[in-house]
Amino acid sequence: MFYSQVNEFTLILLIKLVLSVVAPEYRSTYKAMFTPEMLNKKVFNRELRCDEQIKLIKEPLLGLNYVIEFQFENLTDPPKYICELCHCKCSLQAILLHLVNIQHQKKFLVIQQIFVVNKN
Repeated sequence: MFYSQVNEFTLILLIKLVLSVVAPEYRSTYKAMFTPEMLNKKVFNRELRCDEQIKLIKEPLLGLNYVIEFQFENLTDPPKYICELCHCKCSLQAILLHLVNIQHQKKFLVIQQIFVVNKN
């Protein structure tokens, strides 16, 4: 398990670095995760908390690689999820519904340049 404590100055520099390398269209999504409330909680590198629920879903989960899970030190705090593809911030249940949503799947297919041919 990886854990690192950083002081406030280092944390601010780290946030600026992250925001500088993120594509401009994603910056507002990331900034939403860097609220003072969120920053006061320590983040760990743990197993995905959504892993078991993902295994239960029978539908195809396109664009799962665009989802980021944010976990906090207190395990009672639910993780937060960001879909970089759709610029949305979700809870666990909402991200699972989002992944099977037709709008999310269409965006993924467009990004991957997989075109769906309409029979009509």
